[in-house]
Amino acid sequence: MAILSPSPKLQFFDANGNPLVGGKLYSYTAGTTSPLATYTDSTNTSANTNPIILDSRGEASVWLAADAYYKLALYSATDVLIWSVDSITAASSGTSSNPLATLAASGGAGLIGYTQGGTGAVATTVQAKLRESVSVKDFGAVGDGVTDDTAAFTAAATASQSVLIPAGTYLLNTAPTTGSTIFYLEKGANATGAFGSTSVFYETSAGDRYVQANTQVDEFSTVHVRRQANHSGGTEGYVSSALRADTYISAGNTNYEWAIVGRVYNQASAGNNVGVYAQGIKAASGPTWGAVSEVRDLTNLANSSSGTVGLEVNVFANGTDATNNRIGVDVVTGQGVTGVGNAACEAYAGVRIVGRNMTGDVGNFNFGVVVDSAIIGGITLRNTGTYGIVFSNASNIVVGIDFSSATFGATAIRLGRAQKIQLENTGVIEIQSLGAADNRLKFINGGTEQLGVNLGNVNTEARLVITGECNYGIDFSTATTATNAIKVSRGQGITWETSNTITQSLDATLNILRVNFSGTERVGFSVSSTAASNNIRINSTQVVGPRATGWSAATGTATRTTFATSTVTTAQLAERVKALIDDLTAHGLIGT
Repeated sequence: MAILSPSPKLQFFDANGNPLVGGKLYSYTAGTTSPLATYTDSTNTSANTNPIILDSRGEASVWLAADAYYKLALYSATDVLIWSVDSITAASSGTSSNPLATLAASGGAGLIGYTQGGTGAVATTVQAKLRESVSVKDFGAVGDGVTDDTAAFTAAATASQSVLIPAGTYLLNTAPTTGSTIFYLEKGANATGAFGSTSVFYETSAGDRYVQANTQVDEFSTVHVRRQANHSGGTEGYVSSALRADTYISAGNTNYEWAIVGRVYNQASAGNNVGVYAQGIKAASGPTWGAVSEVRDLTNLANSSSGTVGLEVNVFANGTDATNNRIGVDVVTGQGVTGVGNAACEAYAGVRIVGRNMTGDVGNFNFGVVVDSAIIGGITLRNTGTYGIVFSNASNIVVGIDFSSATFGATAIRLGRAQKIQLENTGVIEIQSLGAADNRLKFINGGTEQLGVNLGNVNTEARLVITGECNYGIDFSTATTATNAIKVSRGQGITWETSNTITQSLDATLNILRVNFSGTERVGFSVSSTAASNNIRINSTQVVGPRATGWSAATGTATRTTFATSTVTTAQLAERVKALIDDLTAHGLIGT
């Protein structure tokens, strides 16, 4: 059959019907402003200038590439737009005799209309609709696990911020340039090789989907969000986040509202199964937290009638815990980088309690740690370290540890044998509990025992032992005692030497205070309410008794020089008797 011949030349006119001499015809890819070449003849080997400058008759030879779609714009010689027409093909100019071939060409979808169902839908073309999503296969990706698809991934990321990866295995020999583009992997899709830090929304064979840095087969999440924070600046107190949930509770709400809930229902017999896990990875010098839990009271009211809890930890179970596996808060240290030669972790504190708020003002805790429960051990410290509990900068703390209002079944503080309480930060004054082999409570200075209290039941052990050099072993000079400073029962003694050979005691039945040597009385003091019964004894024999009265002072001269008994006169003897009476009276042995 015959068809209408197309115009061999295109001629254009101005508004007055005159040839558009010097006019300009621009050619673009349909729907864009990207230049697309036209040709001077049917061989498509000689391209026109773009724009085409019309001749003196307003004409030009304009041949279009087969199956290409153009947008043509006609301007006057002075660059005034006359008209612009989009989606022009060789078929529309009558050069194609096969409409199906035209539709099957790469631009055919632009000739097919499409309108979404529903009221208010806007008409478009199939081509525009399909271009709403981009696939790596649109840019030549093969997905056979052998062909390098790096260039296709880079081109797709350049074209769109979200790119689909259909089923297949895509090899990337080098990391693609992806910018902030997110790739969506369909079921059965996998990217191997240098996928780098590309963000991927992954869909597993089970239908689970998540965003991750790469497709590790040993870690799967239903939703995994990865955020690349590469901006600078910011204001302290304001945070950016990969995932945020805000729940606003109205005044009349009485439900239990939780912004984020993590729950693991564990029926496994092994593994580490966690309801909520937070990890901070410190790869540079910036401050890093694994998790922060904060409650902020904005009521500005004192003595709140309802709870304000920063972090609550609950452990619900039944029965005893002989294996010590139920733990409310478990603080663990370990190596950040494992391997031979890497030092063990030394952490400053397992739990630190400080008071401060957003403006830097200091707040106060009435109690740093409160144990309010019917439990066996309130606080148990098991570790190898220098300090178990440390109070620092505690000038405002009146009492470090207060047990005054507690009711203990038996013991307030328990120490193991040979464990110590250090009284000064110099480390020289200590109180040591019962020794490893004895029952002595020791008070130590500079590593040497200065005072010991024996608490055993062995009769030969001294109960109070004072060692070292001191002015006074026991000083009661500034004490106000009701009656007695020291009280010793009958028959009990005071030992003066560690050899236990010299003792002092009050007789069990008689009122005699004895000083014994090797168990034998050497000096005794008889004490009685009857004056005549008071005396001093030497070797169990009385040597001094109560004062003999009835004596009067003699007159005359007292002489204490020697004399011969064979020649002494009565006067000389009287002088010496007077001296003896004077001395006995002066010493209080005799008197008036």
